[in-house]
Amino acid sequence: MAKTIDRLTVEAEALIPVMRDKWITIGLATGPADREAAQAAISDAYRMAGLEPPRIWIWLGSPWAGNIASCILDAVGDPVRIWNPVKDPVGNRIWGQLTGELQSKIYDQLLDPVRFQTGQEVRNTIEAQIQAQVGDGVDALVQDQIRDQVLAQVLAQVPGQVWHQIREMIVSEGAHGRRGCWNRSSEAHCGLHDASWLVSYDFFHCAQLIDGTECREPLMRLARVAGWWWPFKGACIITERPTALHRDGAHRLHSADGPAIRYPDGWAVYAWHGTRIPAWLVENKQRITPDAVEAEGNADVRWAMLEIFGVDRYIEMHGARLLSEDDCPGHPRQLFEIDVKGEPIRVLRLIGSAEDGARDRQFHLGVPLTCETTQQAVAWRDSWVPDDRSLAPLVLKLWQS
Repeated sequence: MAKTIDRLTVEAEALIPVMRDKWITIGLATGPADREAAQAAISDAYRMAGLEPPRIWIWLGSPWAGNIASCILDAVGDPVRIWNPVKDPVGNRIWGQLTGELQSKIYDQLLDPVRFQTGQEVRNTIEAQIQAQVGDGVDALVQDQIRDQVLAQVLAQVPGQVWHQIREMIVSEGAHGRRGCWNRSSEAHCGLHDASWLVSYDFFHCAQLIDGTECREPLMRLARVAGWWWPFKGACIITERPTALHRDGAHRLHSADGPAIRYPDGWAVYAWHGTRIPAWLVENKQRITPDAVEAEGNADVRWAMLEIFGVDRYIEMHGARLLSEDDCPGHPRQLFEIDVKGEPIRVLRLIGSAEDGARDRQFHLGVPLTCETTQQAVAWRDSWVPDDRSLAPLVLKLWQS
């Protein structure tokens, strides 16, 4: 029976901030991949999984391209799983040897900070963007361009006597993909964006507390040099890292004048303080109008539109009336009433604090018409629950996030 670990050594304690900063840096890295190092690491990962290393390497410029290519490559290869997060005996054994108190300590001080900055915020946003674009339909021209890239790379690496057959299979699958390409992002290994879980294996390996973590060493090497990848029997799709990644002071994906994440093939993700938004909200801000804001069905995107348009400007255009204001302390608070499509709503304006990473950033919250003062509005905000029925429908529609 494995020995239970209830405390860390002094050396292991000192490793926590080192590993945290190391893997946050890895997860947020930009710039060209090291292709030779990436292929060597993947080959070792295949061997660790009991598989023959790939014979064909397909390099593409973004996770979006990799997603489409993985649909196409299904025609000539069987997908394989290098690491199964559900059936992971090494991970289960690691956490099974730790007491609950020690597990909480490692989660709070190591895993959660890395996950917050590189897991939930980056990896999940990319996956959501892929899913949204697949749902909108895959542009035939983009599909053909990626198919041609896959075809050219495959044909350059296979014996001449079989290239005709492979070409026909890839072309056929490309035509099928135009009719119905699907989301395969959940089948991807995420390279640098696997930082949020690889950090735990690296920590236990370097701290020499638990044996067996070396089986993830190839994936740790890969995370330092490449982006998302899709393994197949005999072939592997690998994608580049981002060329740019921008965040706000609270470590959320954000850019006011371009993509928050951009890849070398031009694919990009736009975000506003952590909310994924359509590109036009940043690239064509002049298209944002009060009517467009009110017509937006997604509450998070609506808030982003309001902030880009200017909440003060929006309020003024609706003839806002100042009902109450105070200072708490150093952070002015104001309560307005405005008319939207003939319905009155009340809005509380607050100033962000240094603690939440939003110093001097304004926040606006819809509150019930029963709030007559800023104090009442703040008290309601602190006690509000999602199914509160005291709000007028327009408050819920326009302001609730």
